[in-house]
Amino acid sequence: METRTCQNCNENFVIEPEDFEFYEKIKVPPPTWCPECRRWRRMFFQNERGIRKTSCALCGQTTLSMFNDKVPHVAYCHSCWWGDKWDALNFGRDYDDKVSFWNQFFELFRTTPTPAVSNENPINSDYVNHTSNAKNCYLIFFSGTPLPNEDCYYSYRIDGCRGCIDTAYTTQSEDCYELMDGTKCNKVQFGRYVEETFDSMFLDDCKNCSDCFGCSKLRNRNHCIYNEQYSKADYERERSKIDLGSYANLENFKMAFAEFNAKTPKRFANIIKSENCTGDNITGCKNCRDCYVIKNSEDSRFAEMCPGGVRDCYDLRIARGEQLYEDFAVLRSSNVYFSVICLDSKNVQYSYFMINCSDCFGCVGLKNKQFCILNKQYAEEEYRSLLPRIIANMNGLPYTGKNGAVYKYGEFFPLDESPYLYYDTPANEVLPLSKEEVILRGLNLDDELSRNYKVTVAKGNIPDHIRDVPDSITNEILECAHKGQCLHRCATAFRITPFELAYYKKFNLALPTICSNCRHYERIKSRNPLKLWHRKCMNVGCQNEFETSYSPDRPEIIYCESCYQQEVV
Repeated sequence: METRTCQNCNENFVIEPEDFEFYEKIKVPPPTWCPECRRWRRMFFQNERGIRKTSCALCGQTTLSMFNDKVPHVAYCHSCWWGDKWDALNFGRDYDDKVSFWNQFFELFRTTPTPAVSNENPINSDYVNHTSNAKNCYLIFFSGTPLPNEDCYYSYRIDGCRGCIDTAYTTQSEDCYELMDGTKCNKVQFGRYVEETFDSMFLDDCKNCSDCFGCSKLRNRNHCIYNEQYSKADYERERSKIDLGSYANLENFKMAFAEFNAKTPKRFANIIKSENCTGDNITGCKNCRDCYVIKNSEDSRFAEMCPGGVRDCYDLRIARGEQLYEDFAVLRSSNVYFSVICLDSKNVQYSYFMINCSDCFGCVGLKNKQFCILNKQYAEEEYRSLLPRIIANMNGLPYTGKNGAVYKYGEFFPLDESPYLYYDTPANEVLPLSKEEVILRGLNLDDELSRNYKVTVAKGNIPDHIRDVPDSITNEILECAHKGQCLHRCATAFRITPFELAYYKKFNLALPTICSNCRHYERIKSRNPLKLWHRKCMNVGCQNEFETSYSPDRPEIIYCESCYQQEVV
């Protein structure tokens, strides 16, 4: 075990013996950044939700792009990048021992085309990013792997959903609204950790329920209001008195449920059917430590959002495969290190957007290639003889960041070289920074977004009740209540689509008053941080201790697993 000081935050962090064993196995040096800063750094190289109109650099047609014109980068539209009118090898260059490999790679990175947005087989779903087989979807992100979505709006990390609006981390659900961490739900609104539940609203950690309102920790129940059992007739009578078509009423019920829910104990972590694991939202895993939103995985650490399963991996965000390290969006791959968006690949390092490649180092935008360095093709023997020289170059001529951090072989890409704007990256969700702080840190920041629209309905003029909303509202531009005065990438205005309006009227729900970006940030903010604290069970008389993502200064009542299960109704 060894204690080191993080290059970025200057805080101490511990590298444990099993960590050293992993680094030795894959032949990389131990990290010089702490786990939290490493996670934050990876987030700089992903733009999940910030898309804007631009022109394809090849065909010139208007397309949506996750890149901003202020940051040098070449992007092609979907059809051009996947077409046969160009070859990424034509952008290749000879490796030069006398020049820092980092500089050589970033010159290649800035000039080699990558897809403007990352979608696979979208159907009538132009305004989406990082999706597979999305059909009739609008503003959904990182969704559809492995199950496609249909008729979904304003959602994040959903799979196999249909007719859902404003949902996140939800699978195989239908007609749901403001649902987080839902599984196999139907007509559930305002829920968190809800499974196989129907026709219910305002739930927390409920399973196999139906016709429930304002309930917490229920199992196999129906016709309950605030955890109190009713007959079917009495439930329907009491439920008919609750009118959520009024925005004022809806906000009051949100506060009432929050107060009720705060009085009920919380499970220290959502770790289900797992062995020797720490973190949160873990299912079917073994020997996974400091992991979050991960399923069917083994022997991994510092991994997050890996529902497809990983094995023998460290430091990942959105991945599926074996022996991966310091990666983002690496799927169905093995032995891939320090890379971003690699699919069906193996033995790849320091590369970006690689499809079905193997044995590549420092490459960008290649498809079906092997033994390439800086997008130049080599014979296998020459390729393998160059790798030790390149690693020596990266150590002898390291990259020095604006904050003074030194990047040698074994470090992920430098913050300064991200092709994305800070507010477009999920790093802003983890560490919201003001404009002044972003500038002080030397991060990419665009000017105020140009708005080519004019608000036609001010916030105060939006009808309070859904019954008073005319169908013509879909032709209006509504003012966001935040008016851009937040750190949520506020759009300042938004529209109501016909699909949304039909949903709100069908379920008697008031119109939202903030834009989809602000709604997304409000949902994400309700999730616990990707960090653990050592705490004791708060049930009187219990001495159990655990690692939890609830910090000690938070007001929730936190129980160990056994005490929590005793509270389940």
